[in-house]
Amino acid sequence: SASASASGTSTSTSTTDATTSTTGPLCTPSETLCGEACVDLLSDADHCGDCAVACDIGNICSQGQCVPSGVCDPGLVLCGDQCIDVSADPNNCGGCGNDCNFDESCIAGNCVQDCALRAELCGRH
Repeated sequence: SASASASGTSTSTSTTDATTSTTGPLCTPSETLCGEACVDLLSDADHCGDCAVACDIGNICSQGQCVPSGVCDPGLVLCGDQCIDVSADPNNCGGCGNDCNFDESCIAGNCVQDCALRAELCGRH
């Protein structure tokens, strides 16, 4: 009997959908597993919009599109060579380089406990 899903999608390793793995790293909701690394497809110049897309030298990744260095869309901040939404990026929460803990999400520029990752933090033991 066939075991295809109703949507016709698969969870193969060739997909760019965010995924978790029992053998690889556990990615945050804003990251995608590309190979063995968790990346943000909206801002990673080596994986811009897709795991297989790298921006040319001199370009950065902004909102999943390669753009000239130093040009960020409104609402984004240039952190190093990446345009970052510091209101939602757990690696640059509220400002460049401000890392949230693994069990936290970045909401409105603040690191907050993520109940989906650690149910015990939300009163469920």
